Amino acid sequence: MRRSAISSFFSKRAIADIEPWIHQATSKLLNAMAQQQKRDGNIELRVNFLAITTDVIAAHALNGSNPQKTLHLLDDEEKARDWQKTIAALAMLTALVRQAPWLIGVALKIPVGMWMSIAPPLGRIVRLSKDMRQSAQSAIDEMPSYPSTPNAKEAHNSLLSIVNRHNIFHTCLKSSLPPWEKTSKRLGQEGFVAIAAGGETCGRMMTNAIYYILANRDRVMPPLMKELEGVMPKPDTQPLLRDLEQLPYLTAIIRETLRLSALIISRLPLIAPTQALSYKTHTIPPGHPISMSLRHVLHDPIIFPSPMSFRPERWLENKSNPNLEMANKYYVPFMRGSRSCIGIKYATSPFCFPSYLSFPNV
Repeated sequence: MRRSAISSFFSKRAIADIEPWIHQATSKLLNAMAQQQKRDGNIELRVNFLAITTDVIAAHALNGSNPQKTLHLLDDEEKARDWQKTIAALAMLTALVRQAPWLIGVALKIPVGMWMSIAPPLGRIVRLSKDMRQSAQSAIDEMPSYPSTPNAKEAHNSLLSIVNRHNIFHTCLKSSLPPWEKTSKRLGQEGFVAIAAGGETCGRMMTNAIYYILANRDRVMPPLMKELEGVMPKPDTQPLLRDLEQLPYLTAIIRETLRLSALIISRLPLIAPTQALSYKTHTIPPGHPISMSLRHVLHDPIIFPSPMSFRPERWLENKSNPNLEMANKYYVPFMRGSRSCIGIKYATSPFCFPSYLSFPNV
């Protein structure tokens, strides 16, 4: 129910709609990386990639048609580093909160200023959570009702002008979700997850991809450069996302990075409420949670020979790759079916890989 309400927000078309923002953010990223290289002699990829993915996703999901209202991590290196520490703290707390969810309510009751003096990363988490709830409430206040008066048509047009901004809160509010799913608390959680989870996973994938490419430079760079030169004849060319998605080797690199990285490593339990499940000689009664680790599937040597080796060619369609059908069947970095990650189009799109623009300059 919740998924269907915002699924269009994370569709392939939605990504194409924000392509100009992606190019703007990529230009900022490359300028920042060039300055860091000149100043320090090295570049912190983790911080930079987290900054660009978070900025783009925040602008798209939370600020509608105004991409200037983002977190501005690409404009402030210190703020970007603080955000990376915040995400690291959030990851550490996830396991604890899963066992004691009531801690969230307690943390939100403590003033942000107190958190900032005691534990700044936790303070930034609480502040983001409160900011998302306030933004959700603002969206609720902006949404007009449908009055049964001659002005109903005018109110309807006003509603359309708001929701056309593609703010994730407005999208939920105009959906068929029941009223209890449209409170500021619930919608604030939606915004929090979009920024924290979406930016972190995409940024981590990009960091890992660059590592694997450079660690296997002699084997990976030549075919990748040849592909990129086809859509980027000049270093400053801004290729279209639809053209990048047609590059088989670039796509293979993204898929192999996601396989090796196994971004979701915790078990994701599901329950069959009324049906008994059978596994080999075991029968699992209805109502019992079952789960497995996606990492074990993605690193299974039977499915993926030499599973710890970075081999993009395992995803290429050719006669010398007989294992491709099995590899595709068990490719589950974001689960499968109705419970799969709603942001999979982001993670598998070259949007999450803007560093391709820097390769012609290497």
